[in-house]
Amino acid sequence: MTMATADRYDPAPGREYPFSISDIARQAVKLLGDDWHAESGYWGVTGEIATLDGTRFIVGVDHEGDLYVHADKNAEPTFLLEYFDCTSSSDGLEEVTKRVVAVLLDMA
Repeated sequence: MTMATADRYDPAPGREYPFSISDIARQAVKLLGDDWHAESGYWGVTGEIATLDGTRFIVGVDHEGDLYVHADKNAEPTFLLEYFDCTSSSDGLEEVTKRVVAVLLDMA
């Protein structure tokens, strides 16, 4: 084994990021109630949240690693720094979900 191999960071699957963006969306609808529904995007890297009246929101992470919510797949993401400033997966699923729910309620 070479030195480069020995020093390589190689966490087990599910250890580095214990939840996905689609997990956030699914947890959010549990807090929002029966009038909301969530679907996972491809590979769980986005989550779509919809209301019974058809209003759709997308939860995702942009190319800079910032969490966002926007109201339509074709719309510009909404970055609300008061909710997502310094947010990361290390905050845990429950805390990140609460922040997403707050944004959704403000946007709905």
